[in-house]
Amino acid sequence: MKIVTKLSESDIIQFGFYVLYRKWVMKIVTGLMILTVLFSLLFPEIVKPDMPNVFLFPFIFLVVLPVFVYVASKRDFKNNRRMHEQVEYVFDDQNLVINGESFNMTMTWDKIFRVTKTKRWILFWQTRNMASLVPLKDISAGDMLLLKKILNERGVKNNL
Repeated sequence: MKIVTKLSESDIIQFGFYVLYRKWVMKIVTGLMILTVLFSLLFPEIVKPDMPNVFLFPFIFLVVLPVFVYVASKRDFKNNRRMHEQVEYVFDDQNLVINGESFNMTMTWDKIFRVTKTKRWILFWQTRNMASLVPLKDISAGDMLLLKKILNERGVKNNL
């Protein structure tokens, strides 16, 4: 089975936000920061002028961190020529082969940490923090079934 894809800058930015907010801890902290801001605005008499931290930490989590992820994702896409290349993923019973215009990579299925399906992508995790992404729009329903069969036969953790 073969899938050919090309990532856009938008894909890289969205993936950056996915990685940032995929853990429950980050979702909970973000929710707490939103509640802190709302509480401070609804009950200003409780917030003293000498308490700048009431808005500092929420500002960092709600504004600075997302802006940092956005800027870093744009910079990474601009500076990494490999992200601009058309990439071919070849799946067989033994290997995942990734061929770009300037690189080739072959991994046996036992080296794949996990495969995750999201609303937009299939993510092939080489480690807990590094993944190759394939947009779902580039994968047919038949290819998805074949990929799931290969992953299950090889014992790769997946949610397809």
